Amino acid sequence: MTNPELNVKVLTDHIHQLADAQSRAADQFTGANRAIAGVSDRVRETHGIICALASTALATADETRASLGSSLFQKSTELSGKLTTAASNYGDTDYLAGRAIGSECRW
Repeated sequence: MTNPELNVKVLTDHIHQLADAQSRAADQFTGANRAIAGVSDRVRETHGIICALASTALATADETRASLGSSLFQKSTELSGKLTTAASNYGDTDYLAGRAIGSECRW
């Protein structure tokens, strides 16, 4: 059986942890894109015309990965911001509700 008091309990610390995780993920997307950027150019420079098809395929993959990485960065950053706002809103609501209840329930 569950505890009814915990059914609506929101742990703002947990929401902040989720926001931090999304922020770290956004940074990792940026780092991953930087680490692999320009592979097709390096293949073209080091291997020449013999690898033209491979370097063209790599260029297409580079563009797709960069676009996807940028989108994921944007979404993770956006989600991190929304989670941070949600945690603050829950904290404010708890505080204000506590004050209201406290003023109604005087001893």
